[in-house]
Amino acid sequence: MVKSFDDVHTVEQATKILDHQDRMDEVSQRIRRVLGEGAFAGVVHTGDGSRSTLMLTGEPTRRSQQALEALDLSGVTVSYGWQHSRQELRAAVNAIGYALANSKRFDAAGISTDHETQIVTVTVASVFETENPSTVHSAALVEHGRRTVEAVAVELRSEMPEVRIRRADMSGFENTLEKAYGGDVLGPSSGSSVYCTTAFTVRQGSVNGMLTAGHCPGFGPPANPGVIAITRYLHEGGTPHLNPVEIDDYEGGLGDFAWFQLANPSHPHAPRFYIAPGLRRRPTGGAEPITDMQISEVVCNFGRATNDAGCGRIAETNYWKILPSSTHGSMVRMDRGTGTVIGDSGGPWWRDNLAFGIHHGNAGSPTPDCTHCDVFTPVETALAYYGLTLRT
Repeated sequence: MVKSFDDVHTVEQATKILDHQDRMDEVSQRIRRVLGEGAFAGVVHTGDGSRSTLMLTGEPTRRSQQALEALDLSGVTVSYGWQHSRQELRAAVNAIGYALANSKRFDAAGISTDHETQIVTVTVASVFETENPSTVHSAALVEHGRRTVEAVAVELRSEMPEVRIRRADMSGFENTLEKAYGGDVLGPSSGSSVYCTTAFTVRQGSVNGMLTAGHCPGFGPPANPGVIAITRYLHEGGTPHLNPVEIDDYEGGLGDFAWFQLANPSHPHAPRFYIAPGLRRRPTGGAEPITDMQISEVVCNFGRATNDAGCGRIAETNYWKILPSSTHGSMVRMDRGTGTVIGDSGGPWWRDNLAFGIHHGNAGSPTPDCTHCDVFTPVETALAYYGLTLRT
């Protein structure tokens, strides 16, 4: 059973909303192509998600008007006058994130962007040294070297709630001779009893493999090339003949991801991923570009620990989570948690036939207003980092 997103109750309503969001992908792509990245400040869905605000920098021009006239803007409000493009905001957040990660002055820190106010909020806990917004801001300016960052507001907060994590019981999982799919269980062949979920099947040249989360227990960090893992499937009998070999895992400013090569090249490998137990989908739409991910856009996930799917809405598209032992940046944060637990990490995030991301976990203590909110790494990032092709 898929846990539905908040205000959608019928197939007709869901279809209307998702069709509108797909159309807004086309709108944002054309705006960026015709007017340039500097003109595009973002898209925010409003109401039940079937209406949107298209945000553009500067004032209306003849060129921008002509570009808009060529588009289907039903259900769309065009808003001019935004100070920063989405590209500038992303660059500013990344600069601040790397500056914070390198400062080593905080027990934990999170960076959030309110796209409707264009304010960047840095939340920190247990400040080790005297710190203030101007210090962080200056560090960001030095690292990024762009004057556009100066106008981005930075607010520091220090209140942190307690965070509790429930460990899933992964015992009793059965194995199968099935093909390798996204949404399968992936775990170490020995040692750790905690498993993760695979996201999508991929290819590097003639080599087949799968994506998952970089932080998965038993795999790393640091990267452990050659570590053998075993894929196990829920509620389907059989004996596994699949031994993926970990090629690399990554945790840092680009997110949280890893890829595994299939050690047995003859093992069946399918361009599909699970969206629910026993139900698979093919990502024929490819990987959703980060630039097309919109605020309040509906996206769904699937994880094998809960053996369930859930949906939510995108809250921000460049979330940073900085802890003493790890930094995870450039991720997407949802507006809620869908009840995911340890073991769901690495699972697929998708909408329709589009591959969106690789499940990281929850926002945690750096985001006290939404510690339970789901977070994922855009799959586009992992594909580009490793030079992989999504199997469609």
